Amino acid sequence: MRISQTKTDRGTVFTLSADGRSTAVHLGNHAALDGLTESNRALSEHMDRAYKTFQPDVAIAELRKVAKPTLASVRKAIEAGRKERRAITEAEAVLRAVPVSVDMSLASERRARFAKMDRVAQMQAVQAADLPDLAALVADGNLADIAPEAFTMAEQRYIALAHIARTGMLAGFERQPTLAMLTATGPDMAEAERAANDALDQHQARKDAMQNVEATLQHQIALLAVALNMTPQNVLTEVLKVEAA
Repeated sequence: MRISQTKTDRGTVFTLSADGRSTAVHLGNHAALDGLTESNRALSEHMDRAYKTFQPDVAIAELRKVAKPTLASVRKAIEAGRKERRAITEAEAVLRAVPVSVDMSLASERRARFAKMDRVAQMQAVQAADLPDLAALVADGNLADIAPEAFTMAEQRYIALAHIARTGMLAGFERQPTLAMLTATGPDMAEAERAANDALDQHQARKDAMQNVEATLQHQIALLAVALNMTPQNVLTEVLKVEAA
């Protein structure tokens, strides 16, 4: 049994080989995973010494004796991941909340207007809708029962326009002179919406990165389960017993 490591431009891959099978963990470049690279290297060194010195059963017992720092690093990574997931959940709630400036008193009437349209008309209307219309369509789910693709577009535009309203960022986007309107003035809503969507793309990237962290931690537990001849649940139990490194 041995652990090898391979450096990539997206982090280090540790591969445990045992009995013709392999288990790998790819440590991506995420702050929540800091510390796992060194702890896996240390585990690899302990494993090499143990298997060179002892028979397999004794080697595993020796590895368990020195595994606490590795378990502590995993505990630290799990806690960092939980903190990040909480922050993402809180940010998501803020993004989806209806801004206080939006009057929802006529929401049912707004939904009824969209519900009467066919799919093509719904798509066109959603593309041109203002924030109160979009909030009525999205805030409480698809109560208007509009076409799924129209609802998806409404949801995306709602989150962007709500972000603009909540942050006041529209003030930073003024219409610029064009050949069609050299004396154009006033806010440039289209540019503000594009900027808001850029911010939302960053939020989505953060969510995607968190999913990668979760997958990495799952693989890390699986690797330790093989290395220590334990079930994944028992590894997790031991991880949660130690204090984060």
